Amino acid sequence: MNRFVVLLVLTAGPIWAAEPTSAVRDPLRIQWPMLVTQLPIEASEGQTSRHEGMLRAEFGEGARIVLVDSDGSRRVLTDGFHSACDPDVFFDGAKFLFAGKRSADDDWNIFEMTLADRSVRQVTDQMGNCRSPIYQSTLFTLDSPEPWYQLTFVSDAAGTPNDDGLGVATHLYSCELDGSTVRRLTYNVSSDFDPFLMQDGRLLFSSWQRSTTEHGPRGRIRLFGVNLDGTDYALFADPAGPAIQHMPCISQCGWVVFVAADQVPWDGAGRLAAVSYRRPLRTFQTFTEAGDGLFHSPSPLPNGGILVARRPADGSAAHAIGRFDLAAGRWQAVFDDPDWHDIQPRVVFRRARADGRSSVVRDDRPHGALYCLDVAVTDFESSDWMPPGSVKRVRLLEGVPQAAKGDVAERPSPDSSDDANDEASTDAGWPLAVRRILGEADVM
Repeated sequence: MNRFVVLLVLTAGPIWAAEPTSAVRDPLRIQWPMLVTQLPIEASEGQTSRHEGMLRAEFGEGARIVLVDSDGSRRVLTDGFHSACDPDVFFDGAKFLFAGKRSADDDWNIFEMTLADRSVRQVTDQMGNCRSPIYQSTLFTLDSPEPWYQLTFVSDAAGTPNDDGLGVATHLYSCELDGSTVRRLTYNVSSDFDPFLMQDGRLLFSSWQRSTTEHGPRGRIRLFGVNLDGTDYALFADPAGPAIQHMPCISQCGWVVFVAADQVPWDGAGRLAAVSYRRPLRTFQTFTEAGDGLFHSPSPLPNGGILVARRPADGSAAHAIGRFDLAAGRWQAVFDDPDWHDIQPRVVFRRARADGRSSVVRDDRPHGALYCLDVAVTDFESSDWMPPGSVKRVRLLEGVPQAAKGDVAERPSPDSSDDANDEASTDAGWPLAVRRILGEADVM
């Protein structure tokens, strides 16, 4: 007599239905799962870059985040959201941050999801549009009982326009993991964005600099570094190369990899370039050329390479995810869903925690001290223009953000006796931020 045994398997937690695997023929398999943002192809139709190609479009509407397994199958993680993008994985690989909108009319907010059960909690609220969250390492102060984790995000909460008078500027903010203790970290008069946590605990990010017309009226977007508490804001990478450096990451083999372009398309894609982490101010180089396609949102792999999205420059196909071998200069496809732009890959694995940082910043003290070590160290082409000993006094200037009124920026009226604003506009119609003299001091 035939006997049939029915085995019932009970699972704790939701059963995820895996979607079909990647459409790439013979894709490279990596041993780790990864998070990928999938942007609807139709969402890119009609999209253009902003500020004459300096800033990418504010894309993300209708996007979703999927978990791609090592076999290429994928599971949608954010099906309860109208839009979700910008994932960042915690050090233990068990949870991740992302920017999301539950409905089309919502502002962008920061959320955190636990991968094991897909539980979601909201972190930010009523902070404007919040994007690009990343985990910080631990922060410590002398009067705190123990270190604590924080996160960094990008927000337009200040409500001030970029200093060309167009669009709302974004800046870096931090908060604790429960959304409390919000602190603004950067105060650029134009936009700061694309933060990345370095292993030493500092933040690397892109900053739009237009303090002078030395590089043309559009200025430049350069890589800067800053401490977790907003102190020691300084240029990080070699200023050579194209006008725009954004979407930075740091590979396990010591390269600071980013996307570079003189003018970006709607998605901000461009060539892959890099500087050495050991000598970032003198080592600019490019890894790809125009014929290699346009690259987007690189992120490090545990074995030294990077994951990065790529699409044809002519827009004939959507972004696909691939592994880029920095030594060989070769991109090999890992995952592609032809119905979506696949961007922002983030590997899910346990990694070493970045170094913790201490802070002496106190929010109840609004004033600080500014130190100048050597006024003879300048960015002049020749040291003969200002030999040591020739400077007797220094003047400190402040760039004044424009006040927003509706959709039009109102420029503050400069003091008629203040000669700091002689070059506050350009012939090309790109106004520079009004500058205010804060004071002067003798050189010791």
